Amino acid sequence: MKIEYWLIIGAILAIALTIPPSQAKEVIVEIPYGVSNPSFDPQIEGRAEAWFVPPEVKIMVYDTVTWVNKDITKHDITSGIGVSRFEGVQGVRGEPDGKFTSGIIEKGGSWSYTFTEPGVYPYFCAIHPWMVGAVIVELPDYPHDAEGNPIEFPIITRTPDGLYTPEIRWDPPIIKVGEPVVFTNAFYDINNINRVEYLKYDFVLILNGEEIYRVSTHSGGGAENFKLVINEPGILKIRFENIDGKEGNDVEFSTRVYGEPNLDVPERVETLVGSSKADPETIFTLVNIGYLALGGSLAALVVYYKKRWKAKH
Repeated sequence: MKIEYWLIIGAILAIALTIPPSQAKEVIVEIPYGVSNPSFDPQIEGRAEAWFVPPEVKIMVYDTVTWVNKDITKHDITSGIGVSRFEGVQGVRGEPDGKFTSGIIEKGGSWSYTFTEPGVYPYFCAIHPWMVGAVIVELPDYPHDAEGNPIEFPIITRTPDGLYTPEIRWDPPIIKVGEPVVFTNAFYDINNINRVEYLKYDFVLILNGEEIYRVSTHSGGGAENFKLVINEPGILKIRFENIDGKEGNDVEFSTRVYGEPNLDVPERVETLVGSSKADPETIFTLVNIGYLALGGSLAALVVYYKKRWKAKH
């Protein structure tokens, strides 16, 4: 019976480990038709509302944004600060920050990026740098392991010697720097029915590869609580080591510790994102001034060679 029981438990755990993160989502951002033209105006009937639709998206850590190119030309997604229309038509390029870049997205193509850190991510098209957008990445609102996979409390596992069933939970489920967190654990027998008393073990926390807490204790037949404050962000491993006094009889769980993210969109980014909705007269004026400035030298050359031709003839 014990062998059959653990075969069932093993099958359940194997299935659980192969399930993809159910909480993570995909958000689609379209690159609409006609946006490569710097005189693009969303206020004209039938036009898209912005260079990227939607121009700003709010997601959570581990969510994915997919950009879909519905324009008739190539585009690109580059993290950093873009430029205004006027700067763009004069040849001013954007300022990449090196966080991500798509490379060329062909007509009808797409590109996806999964965000693993909270914060504000402005971006632009490196080919048409007046095309700007922003992604705002918030903290996840569900408990998860260090790789972003959702978890349900209590988390239950089995000791390597096959004799005990440890379980753990923590509160709050999202651990933040400087805020108290309570780890609650218990040990059950092989059938996960009866709690085990006087079981020796070490409770250990490892943050970013460095041990930050260790205590040697034993189970009391009930739940044990460890209240701590963690002062740095990063990958946190929660370990029960030397269970039942046996070296190497260890189990491990993981999660992440987050700092408080700054989710304020910089004023220049807000201005650039909203600049696709400038009034039509301003759009026309800026674009044509830019083209005139860019083409001024060409016009001067035409006049120069025309005079030379007349002088010779």
